[in-house]
Amino acid sequence: MTNINGKITVKMKEGSNPGKIIYPNDPNWEKAKKMLGNKPELLQYETEFLNGKHPIPQKKSNLFVETNSFGKWILFFVLFCLIMLVIYFFSSNN
Repeated sequence: MTNINGKITVKMKEGSNPGKIIYPNDPNWEKAKKMLGNKPELLQYETEFLNGKHPIPQKKSNLFVETNSFGKWILFFVLFCLIMLVIYFFSSNN
């Protein structure tokens, strides 16, 4: 638990799992309170959180998908060859 200028952050790490920030509405909150020993500032934070004073920060997720353009070039090449064949066919018939 960290308390920086009144802003409390509780992080929990179990075993080899990466640590995560937990809030009073998290299922692991009771376990964290027991590990921290029910500190008064933690109990105050819990009460304020449940009353809506400390909202959960919303994280925006960005997903970048890198596509391979090789398939597009093959399609372009095939279409180009077809167009050239059609032009050749019509020009050789005349």
